Amino acid sequence: MSNAQETGTKRKIKLTYVISALVISCLMLGTAFGMMISATTPTGFPTVIEPGSMVSGYSYIIFQDDLNTTYYAKNGFTGSIDFQSNDAGAVIQEAIDAVRANQSFDGGDGGTIILDRGTWWLTVPLNLSQSSINFRGSGFRETTIDFLTNGFIVNEIIDPWIGQWYSLSNLYIRGHGIGTGINMSMTRAYTIENVYVLDFDVGIYMNGCLGSIFTKVITAGCDYGLVLDLLDGVTFTNNDNSFYGCQFSANREIGLTLRNVTWNNAFYSCAMETNVQYEVLLETGMYSWQSPMNNVFYTCWFEGIAPTAIKFDKSPSASVYPMANSFIGCTFVYQSEPNIALDIAGSNNTVSGCGFYDSTNITVSGDSNVFIGNYEKMIGSIIVTDTGVDNYWRGNAFYITVNSGVATITGTVNSVTVDHDLSATPTVILITVNNTGAGNCSVSTITSTQFIISFANQPGTSEWEFYWYAEV
Repeated sequence: MSNAQETGTKRKIKLTYVISALVISCLMLGTAFGMMISATTPTGFPTVIEPGSMVSGYSYIIFQDDLNTTYYAKNGFTGSIDFQSNDAGAVIQEAIDAVRANQSFDGGDGGTIILDRGTWWLTVPLNLSQSSINFRGSGFRETTIDFLTNGFIVNEIIDPWIGQWYSLSNLYIRGHGIGTGINMSMTRAYTIENVYVLDFDVGIYMNGCLGSIFTKVITAGCDYGLVLDLLDGVTFTNNDNSFYGCQFSANREIGLTLRNVTWNNAFYSCAMETNVQYEVLLETGMYSWQSPMNNVFYTCWFEGIAPTAIKFDKSPSASVYPMANSFIGCTFVYQSEPNIALDIAGSNNTVSGCGFYDSTNITVSGDSNVFIGNYEKMIGSIIVTDTGVDNYWRGNAFYITVNSGVATITGTVNSVTVDHDLSATPTVILITVNNTGAGNCSVSTITSTQFIISFANQPGTSEWEFYWYAEV
């Protein structure tokens, strides 16, 4: 190899080393810069991002620094930090307003906002009105919003067909004994899932809401857990809302209130427990047409120390009580005596397949109600007081309304006393005599325990047998 060739080869080797060193240096500088970014911001949420990078598909992801002093709203589509402040409520509301301003109301997803884990202290409510936003936390045990007064406001009175197909989920919402946790007016097809509402005056208030779905929602420590009501000026009713596995418990007054025009709502496997005054109150409003009706409770659980579990009531100006509501396969467990599991003053209501633990009372003053196949879960004393008209009781283990038997009469007597073993005084008694010669017979002295059958003739040395049937 000539000297010139050798010199050229050495130059190529040196150049290769230089290029390699430059590449390694760039990589090291990039890593150091990345470490610097990640060291000053929450993991996974850099504040300086190239447009289009680090996108998530969500409208906004809202997070806070490690000191809980600065709050950020990262645009999930561009990756940029659009809003930043030391006021958490301001950042969250700005993100909500930005999504609302750019959404299309076509019945689809109006955008999703993710609130990161941690505790968020807010001095003002969050307004989700007139939007189709899905607002999500990281889990109701991981994302806590502490509201000083009111919580979420979802008000669609301006145009009830705009705010639809949106949701609130995975949040722990905490108050300070005042205000309303979630205030909904004229919403449509709203979904609330995995939300815990604690310590407000009213946990959740629904005013003229339609077709909403609640799944695993809890209210506790409020004066009133969940209230479905209708205020003046609202033209829509609380209709066709469904509740799955929800719990309205340990509230200071009432767990669940159905008032005014609240129709066709369904509660599936929900629990109302240890509320102080009532577990459930159904109440007619100022006018008789404002009666809660056709609401259904399927396999719900009522347990606690309240003097009355289910209370039917009305305002003084109304003439009718709530009607046509149903309790199917529910369970009543009570720890205090005396108490009233059901106080039904309305008409055409149904209680079927329900179980009652321990001693309790069922009071019925309304008319044309139906009670079928109810039973005692444990041996106790179920006291039924029925002062209504045309109430139908059949197949209830603790309230016998139908019985029959065989009786005999012999000797020089014309009458026999029969113990009917019914739970109340029978209104129908039928007698079938199997012997000729007895003559006409009649029933008299009907009481809550016995009745007397009298015959025109005496059997003498014979024994006459007859069948009897009695019903309340």
